[in-house]
Amino acid sequence: YISSLVTGNECKSYELRGLIAINQMLTWFASNQIRNVASIAGNIITASPISDLNPLLIACRSSLYVTSLLSQSRIPIKDFFLSYRKVKLEPTEIVEYIFIPFTTEYEFIVPLKQARRREDDISIVTSGMNIKLNYQSNHWIIEDAMLAFGGLAPTTICANKTSTCLSNQLFNTTSYESAYETLCEEISLPSNVPGGQAEYRMTLALTFLFRSYLLVNSQLTEYIRSFSDGQLDRLPEAISTRVLSAINNFIVDAKHESRGEQSYYKRH
Repeated sequence: YISSLVTGNECKSYELRGLIAINQMLTWFASNQIRNVASIAGNIITASPISDLNPLLIACRSSLYVTSLLSQSRIPIKDFFLSYRKVKLEPTEIVEYIFIPFTTEYEFIVPLKQARRREDDISIVTSGMNIKLNYQSNHWIIEDAMLAFGGLAPTTICANKTSTCLSNQLFNTTSYESAYETLCEEISLPSNVPGGQAEYRMTLALTFLFRSYLLVNSQLTEYIRSFSDGQLDRLPEAISTRVLSAINNFIVDAKHESRGEQSYYKRH
């Protein structure tokens, strides 16, 4: 949480990356009418397997503080979803609040989703990805990774094997190419999976992983150029111009205003 007396200098911009990613995802969540009345805790407890928000909260390493008349407990949100529409919550308990930790200087949160329409539509696959980097021996190393997906199982899932595959590897395309194979094995969907589109959904997940590398690379490059005292020797590998278009992510873009205009002319 952020205390009311925290100053702007005490709260670093990089610490808010997780909160910014959540805000960006919520901008495209459902419709204005729903956003005006729906609560965050209610959306979490609904435990939709294609939730836009839950994979992102998992990627942020969030926790739920659950309260009853007799006790209070802290549950990491990655352990909260037990099965389809079933969560780790007793009938006498409520979710009091959600703890979302600050991100560190080289920790990046990527929100991703794919639906048939940008707004007011059920997502096909959603994802939240957390990539934490560290600079060692003139190389960027993936210190830790957390990859969460919606739309690939009866609950929101963590791709633990793929996250482990990426951890402690060089932050480059070669490491991600190895992770693609691991992710493909980890999220293998049968052809008769509920909801259909098995191959398409798996392809989306692989595409999200590829795009997460490009987006983190782009954000890291921008951060180094802007806030790291000109340490340009620390820039990550350059992104090929052939794949630059994959950096575009409508979730982080501002919504375009849509309006109509009608002109009336006096008849002579």
